[in-house]
Amino acid sequence: MKIRTSVTARFPPDEWYYFTIVRNPWDRAISVWSATGFRRKHPMSEKMGLERFLMALKAGKRRPLHVLPQTTWVRDFMHVIRFENLEQGIRDLSSKFSIPFRFFPHRLNRKDPKHYSEYYTSATRELVSEIYASDIEKWGYCFEQR
Repeated sequence: MKIRTSVTARFPPDEWYYFTIVRNPWDRAISVWSATGFRRKHPMSEKMGLERFLMALKAGKRRPLHVLPQTTWVRDFMHVIRFENLEQGIRDLSSKFSIPFRFFPHRLNRKDPKHYSEYYTSATRELVSEIYASDIEKWGYCFEQR
């Protein structure tokens, strides 16, 4: 813990700038479902359809931290960047702290990078609304049909 002590001595936590990135819950759910289905050691790695995956999330079975509602860890003092506006959010931070801007485009985890709305039925759309109700309310997300 010496490293942590020396860092916090030089840079006190009350002077830190906290930021986070949030993502549209329907897009995020597809990303997580796509990624976990291909990881053998992942607790939800059995090849399951989207509806079954979402029902398991809703039931709370095998619910890893990265699939919890984003409101679980985002605090009111944090600067929030929406994933949909990631490049501009990074530009803004770079400008705020006089750091040279360098953006690395995000690579989708999906093997088939369709718009997230193409994966949903009315039932699965509603499941995401229930699972991530707090995220939807806090950041005003909506389902975008394309």
